[in-house]
Parts: sequence; structure tokens; C-alpha cells
Amino acid sequence: MPTMQKIDGEQFAIGPAISSALDRFSEDLRGQNFLRGLDRETFADEAAGYFNRLNSIHPFREGNGRTQREFMTALAKNAGHELNFDVVSAERMAQASIAGHERGDVDAFKRMFREISDPERVQALEKAQNFLTSQGFDWLNRYMATTEPGRCYDGVLVGVGGSDFMMHDKQNILVGKTKDLPRPLPEQGQHVVFETPQRTRANAREGRGRDDDFGHGLG
Repeated sequence: MPTMQKIDGEQFAIGPAISSALDRFSEDLRGQNFLRGLDRETFADEAAGYFNRLNSIHPFREGNGRTQREFMTALAKNAGHELNFDVVSAERMAQASIAGHERGDVDAFKRMFREISDPERVQALEKAQNFLTSQGFDWLNRYMATTEPGRCYDGVLVGVGGSDFMMHDKQNILVGKTKDLPRPLPEQGQHVVFETPQRTRANAREGRGRDDDFGHGLG
């Protein structure tokens, strides 16, 4: 089997190590019953670890990313969950892959899998991405995610679209819940600083709301 390695950074699996790594991957997954019977967030965290392992094995010369996504989508479906990789920007995937492969840090993958397995967050990201696409903005090459509970955010408000808002902090595009913004509601293009509340079942996302434009504050 040919040697596979990365030009810069940490190497991917090499030669015979590819087969043995895939064998261990399969054995571990089988030992966890292919992640069946887990709640969504537990599944997401476990799946993130396996996704990172598969990414580091990198068995093919071409098409590894597409193969990984298809495999994880099928794994999720078999376990009773749904993953939507369409809302993951290329920049976000690249940052998570580097953190996981080169530093062994899978937190970015865990956050990503929690989001793409959550229909409400997927819907919010799709809404924002459709708006950005309509404005001719290339969101695929920017890190784009939803806000997380209990976190402080500091950036510029792009706009509000019904129950969702969009902001940016120079490098990242973030989509959150309008009710988390300070009151009175800030204007488009205004600098905002706020903390998102800890989530409970009582204050979970309350639906998509109107399909209003977010505004034109991203340059």
C-alpha cells in the first residue's frame, strides 16, 4: 500500500499503518454498538472522535473528506440521528481538522457535530447562509457557527432576521437567537457585547420565526 502523508504538519497514517488503524477503528466502533442507543449530544461527541480518527487515517489519495462525511451521515442515520454537513463552511472544517489531527483537540469537531445534528441550529445556519449567498458573500471561506450557551460574545451586528440574528467578530460569522441580544435591540452595524444564557428545556430555541433579511452589514 502506498505511503500517505501530509506535506506540512503532522503525517497521516503511513503504509501498513493504514490497514491496522482502520481495523482498530472498526473494532472500536463495533464495540460501541455503532453508537446506537445514545442521545443526540452524546452521539455527537462520540461521532466527533471517530470522525477525527478517520480524518487522521486518511486512507485515500483523493476524496477522503467526501468519504468521511458520507460514512458519518450513514452511521448517524443507522443510530437514529441526522447530520447535515452542508452548513459546515470549508474554513470551519479546516480549522477543526487541524486542531484534531495536529493537536489532538477534538473540541471543535464536538461543537460542529452538536450543531449539525440539531435541526434548529441547522435551520438557523441555512437561513443565514442563504441570505449571505443572495448578497454575493462567500461564507464558505469564513468560519461560521451558531452561538453557544453561557458564552460571552463581542462583535458587530450584521442584522436580525425574525428569531435569529447574525454578527461577526472580524474572523468569524456567528448566528444566534434574537432574544439573547441586549435590549433595546442594537442597530445593524452596531458593536455589541453580551452573554448567552445557559440553556434549559424551557428556553430552548423557539422556532425559526420570520424569514426577514439580516441586513447588509458584512463586508
